[in-house]
Amino acid sequence: MRSPRLPVGDAEPQAPVEREVPPLVSIEPAILPSRDPRPDHDRRVAFAERGFSDVDAEPPERLTHLLSTVVEPWAKAPPD
Repeated sequence: MRSPRLPVGDAEPQAPVEREVPPLVSIEPAILPSRDPRPDHDRRVAFAERGFSDVDAEPPERLTHLLSTVVEPWAKAPPD
């Protein structure tokens, strides 16, 4: 199946369309507690603003389960 052809010479040439390119989005680096020069309270506030939980909070249940089923038995196993 052929596509329909446009008439040649009848249409006036058009200037190329200039499109505005959005600026690149800058991604803020994560705040690492060891490198953050701010006091401890300010660091916790910064983590909370980015959606992280409090650094002193209890570990989630999944992490506790992972520690008890994988990490601790592996650490207690005798070396090969």
